[in-house]
Formats: sequence, C-alpha cells, structure tokens
Amino acid sequence: MRVRSNKILFIILTVSSILGLIALFPLLNNLDDLFNFNGEVKQTVEGDVDAEVAFKINFEGGFWMKIEGIHITMKVKYIYNESVESIDINSLHFDVYHNSGKITSFTSGGYVNFQLYHSVDLRYRDNITFIGNINLNYTIASIEFNEVLHFNMVYTHNIGDPEAQGYLFTRVLLHILYYASFVLVPLILYFIIHPDFGTLEKKEEEKVGDYYDFLKKEREKD
Repeated sequence: MRVRSNKILFIILTVSSILGLIALFPLLNNLDDLFNFNGEVKQTVEGDVDAEVAFKINFEGGFWMKIEGIHITMKVKYIYNESVESIDINSLHFDVYHNSGKITSFTSGGYVNFQLYHSVDLRYRDNITFIGNINLNYTIASIEFNEVLHFNMVYTHNIGDPEAQGYLFTRVLLHILYYASFVLVPLILYFIIHPDFGTLEKKEEEKVGDYYDFLKKEREKD
C-alpha cells in the first residue's frame, strides 16, 4: 500500500537525519579549530628535565559579536632522557596579562593540564602574556632532585575585528541552524513524502469495520 510505504519511508528518513545531525555535533563544537579561530603559544623550557609548555586560546563572542572572553587551555609535555626514572609535580603557578594589566592567576598543587575562562575585551594586536613556573621533583639513579622551570610567552592577537565579528556571527548562526534542523528536517520530509497518517488510520479502521461485518454475516448464516 502506497500510504503505508510513505509512512515507513518518512520514519526511516527522519530517524536517519536525526542520527546524522547528532553525529555532526562534535564538528559543531570544533568550529574554532576547523576555521583556525584560536591562538596558541609554545615554549620549550630547558633544564635537567625539559618541558614543552603550550597555551591554547579559544575566543568567546559577546554583545555585538565582540571577543569578550577567552578559554585558556594549558598542556605540558616533558622531554627527558632515559636516565630520568620518575617525575612528580610539586606546584604550578602562572599569571596572565592582557597587554600590561594582569587579568588572572592560577596555582595548582599537582596537575598541569586544564582549562580556565576569563572575561576580556580582546582587540586586534593586543597581547596575552603568560608568566609562571613549574616546581617538580624527579629521580635519577634513585636520587631525588628538585627543579623549577620558568616560562614566559606572549600571544599577539592577529585577527582583525571585522574578521572576528564575521566569524562569531557565522558561528552563532550555524548553532541556531543546527538545533533548528531537528525540527525543520522532519517538517521538510513530511511535506515532500506526504506520509498521510490520518488516511492510513482511516483505512485500517475501514478494514476492521469490514472484518466485523464479515463476522456478523457469518453469524447470521448460522
């Protein structure tokens, strides 16, 4: 029956499209990386145990699509020779400056990979400076040593305000379209396929009615 086949096709396509939209969610969350709308600075700190310190900055839009906030992700990768048996972090501390003014500080006792957020009105050619140190213990030939690794790095914001505003507007629009698609796609499929659920129910009711009529006639014969 054509009505039934349309109904099944509509259900299959609707479920498939929703699953496809769900699968696209990680891509939506990584638009900054996809469009290279972020900043990153790295520094290799030399010592008995070398460390590559990296800060990644993701930008947040605000009123009128200005960059009014930054997400800072810090990662540390140790580079050491085979003689180093173990490494323990005593503490981490760093300060963050927007141009010449300090905007935030961070101190931890035993971990170095994390994210933090701070509100900031970021403009073209502004600087974000990270100054800090990692205090660690390490063991060589069963002998414990202590060392403090200092880092100082500067990120210069090279994305112009028009480009930033255009991208932030596009990002907001894509988010709106994505969530709206969960409603729009089934509606579009409905008008294309015309799965007449009402007609199907009516035909099924007619079949039931015909069946009862048949039973009634059989009883009358008896």
